[in-house]
Amino acid sequence: MKAIFLAAAVIVSLLVQVFFLQGWQVSQPVLNLVLALLVVACLFNSLEYMLWAAFGAGLFLDFYAHGNFGFNLGFYLLLIIVCKYLLGFGEREHSWWRPVAVVGVATFLQAVLYNISSLWSGAALVLSQQILAYVCFSMLAAAICYLILVQFEHLSKKLSFFKIGRK
Repeated sequence: MKAIFLAAAVIVSLLVQVFFLQGWQVSQPVLNLVLALLVVACLFNSLEYMLWAAFGAGLFLDFYAHGNFGFNLGFYLLLIIVCKYLLGFGEREHSWWRPVAVVGVATFLQAVLYNISSLWSGAALVLSQQILAYVCFSMLAAAICYLILVQFEHLSKKLSFFKIGRK
């Protein structure tokens, strides 16, 4: 997959995440589109591109978020390293369900780490329902990202097969 498409997809997902999903949120759980895109894109891109994408996305989200500066940056970089080295995304694994499962586990861990102090309060049941909705929405976003990226990968292979633009 081309690095330009990865950069454009990360920028679009960041803009949608920050200005549309979180900007219009009124006490409803939203999905983590950026995390879903980064995990699924590990299947199609090299480690170098993915680390740069995770660095840029995490830094942008940390600038936008209130408090805990560096949490998203570190979380996304660690997640990319786990996906590429431990799980072998892109080298050994190309199925759709493993990235979706990784997104589910990662968003659950991220939500628990964000709300660790609130889980011990009296509103733990409501918070756990919101975390469950957050995880389910993010897993759905990962499945949709997988479908889109697979179609783009097939299109880029067809275009390079026909040698369009080359003389």
